Amino acid sequence: MTYNIEFKIKAVEKYIENGSYRKTASELGINFKTLYKWVKKFGKGELVRRSPKRKSKEIEEKVYILKEKNPEITLREAKEKLEKESIKISLKGIWAIWKRYGLTGYRKDVIGNNFLYYHEWAKESKQKYEIALNLFNKNKIKECAKILNSIPFIPDSDTILKDIPDEYLNIRRKAEKYLILFGKLPPSEYIQKLDEIEKELKKRGMNFTLIRVILKKISVYKWMNLPFKMEKEIKKLKKLIKKRNYSIFPEIITKDTETAFYFAFKGDKKRAIELANNSMRNLKNKKIVPVYLMFDIAVLFLLLSENKKARKILEFLYDRVRPETKIFILSHLFKFYLSNLEFKKIREKLKEFKSEIWGFKTFYNLFMANYYFVKGKFYKSINFAFKTVEVSKKEEITKGLLSSLSLLLLIYSLLKEENKKKEIIEEFYKISLNSGLKKEIEFIRIIKNENLEFDKLSPENQILYLLREGKVKTAYRLSEKRELKLSFIKSVILFPETVNKLNYDIKKKILNNALLLSPLFNMKIHKIYIKLFDNNKIIFKNKTVTNLTLKEKSFLIHFGSKAKKPKTYIKADKFLENFFFRTKNKIHALRRIVKNINTKIFNYPAIVIKKRYKEYYLFNNSVYFIFDYDYLTEKIKKAILYKKAGLDDIAKREVNSLCKIIKTKPFEKLYDRWSEDKRTEIILEMDKYKLKYPQLFKNLTI
Repeated sequence: MTYNIEFKIKAVEKYIENGSYRKTASELGINFKTLYKWVKKFGKGELVRRSPKRKSKEIEEKVYILKEKNPEITLREAKEKLEKESIKISLKGIWAIWKRYGLTGYRKDVIGNNFLYYHEWAKESKQKYEIALNLFNKNKIKECAKILNSIPFIPDSDTILKDIPDEYLNIRRKAEKYLILFGKLPPSEYIQKLDEIEKELKKRGMNFTLIRVILKKISVYKWMNLPFKMEKEIKKLKKLIKKRNYSIFPEIITKDTETAFYFAFKGDKKRAIELANNSMRNLKNKKIVPVYLMFDIAVLFLLLSENKKARKILEFLYDRVRPETKIFILSHLFKFYLSNLEFKKIREKLKEFKSEIWGFKTFYNLFMANYYFVKGKFYKSINFAFKTVEVSKKEEITKGLLSSLSLLLLIYSLLKEENKKKEIIEEFYKISLNSGLKKEIEFIRIIKNENLEFDKLSPENQILYLLREGKVKTAYRLSEKRELKLSFIKSVILFPETVNKLNYDIKKKILNNALLLSPLFNMKIHKIYIKLFDNNKIIFKNKTVTNLTLKEKSFLIHFGSKAKKPKTYIKADKFLENFFFRTKNKIHALRRIVKNINTKIFNYPAIVIKKRYKEYYLFNNSVYFIFDYDYLTEKIKKAILYKKAGLDDIAKREVNSLCKIIKTKPFEKLYDRWSEDKRTEIILEMDKYKLKYPQLFKNLTI
């Protein structure tokens, strides 16, 4: 009597539950010896019937190992080698075995650097996987792993493999498991696991799988912005891939693209573009365009500031990829739209931007930081820049750190804070040198007025260099050509001398109103320093203001905290409630206190009361309010950032500098309700940092 596969599996599962051959056989009405054979075959993963046309398991294993050990071997070469060993098998038969083991037979429409996704399930493999899944759901992990280990190749990225402990898996399954876990583990832990797998693959001579593991390591180092580590892995690949054999087409294209990324990080733009263009030509020659490999090249073009090429590819790919990949494309399109100041497109697509993959929360925060920067909302910009601290791991932090510092450098330039600007330049330079990032090093060298070869600079740095040399029109034309308007604006901020000589109308074309309202570009804009941690001192034009009453001082601090930048409206109702709650004619009292502040400090109406739609508003006409509390918070967040990045000496320096800022409690001797609430809020905020990072801030006292 013959039994179908479902009955056999049910019988084996029943035996696993009760542990008795005779009892199980009796219940099912079969011979216990038959059940014993099924259980034995099940343990070896052989319960699923093989096609009678297939070669023996031993021959299939030999054919597979031939390709595994020699990734570049062709079908004909393999056939000749097998014939020498007296194994007769057709080219079609060899190809079918290689396909079963995930070494060829790609789904051409979805080829990419996710080596598991673009293969299809073999019928036998799928059946075995279903058996394993059934066991997994019953918490029979060891038995499940045995079945999984007997499958030639598991192609799907969303499998139970990632939940099976390593000790139960063979080396093939382990490699597949960690290819699945790309982006789901912290980079240091992920690299450690790949290193272990790499050693075992080398021992066994499993070179095909080894290539895929090394390529994944390069991808991680690319995310971490570590070109030195990338170089080491690329050298390993060169030993494994010696010729342009397109039997490993996805691996070769991925290798070329990652090598181009390496050259881009090292500043060798010519070689990077050459490799990118070669890869692009190879992809275009395919009947079915491999969209996911093309996406990697688009990202590379973005890095090389070849924005037009990148945009063309990304917009072509957007409607041709899976929804989860759309998020990747959208994130890079955002970068492009931001670079070209296309805020309308950003607003339209902003709701689609959500992802948990490495670096994307960091990118989102940095994007928002740049957005608010261009809009002139500097404090919001700083807050978003430092939100990267909350989402970055130690190994990922360099990119976010340098982007945050570059924004701070621009903001301090706009506020004409020269000492803070110098401090940021030195910190930026030190981190860039430690990371070996050529583009970032050149950026600082241009700011320091060092001579560099213009043709070897990136387009962003070329714009900066031209502005340093006073060639505004040439720099502007280059930014238009390369679609790098944001880079031009940032460069103007760092070298404003030439632009300041131009008339206002021309300046308005180059910059927007928000940036023109900064002290750097507008002599009518003034700064007021408010030192909450130094007896609430108010400093204007380098002199301490001493002629304000406590109420006037508290009012000015309250107003400055709500309207930090010029041309800002805020409702007056909270001020009326806080400062004049016992006064009958509150508006009259408000006008009097505003007039006193304007007369005693500014000698002109810097703060104005306006009535709009039957409501009263306070209007900041021309003052930037700079609080030591913001500077203190920035220092704390920088210290955390440096500590995470392993820059302990800079972190300690930041913490030590906090003591120079903190001299008294904030809002001391100011007794209005708002001041008391704000004092409590700030002290609690400082305590929160001390609790979260006790070693770092153990000496921080307020």
